[in-house]
Amino acid sequence: MGNKVFRLSPVDWDCRKQVHMKNPMAPGRILEEYIVRNSRLGLVQFGDTRRLIFLNLVPRAKPGDYILAHVGFATTCVDEQEAKRIRASLERAVNAKKES
Repeated sequence: MGNKVFRLSPVDWDCRKQVHMKNPMAPGRILEEYIVRNSRLGLVQFGDTRRLIFLNLVPRAKPGDYILAHVGFATTCVDEQEAKRIRASLERAVNAKKES
C-alpha cells in the first residue's frame, strides 16, 4: 500500500482544527497514511472518532498499527492489547469523573 500524496493550500490545512484531541495521551489505530508537505500524516481511529495525526515521530508506524497520540502527534507504537488496556483505563476515569 503506497503513500498518498496531497497538495493542500494553507486554507485547506488548518492543523489546529484537524489534530484537536480531548485526551492527553490517546491510543488509536492508523487507518491510512498520507504525505503532506514532507510530513507523514495518518488517519487514526480513536474509538468512534477519526483524526489526522502527525506520524513523523514514529517512523516505523504504518496502517494497521496502534499508536499513542498527544496533541496531534503519534509518540509511540503500542500493541493492540496495550491500546485496549489504555482505552479501558481512560474510559473508567471518565466514568468515575461523571459519577462524582
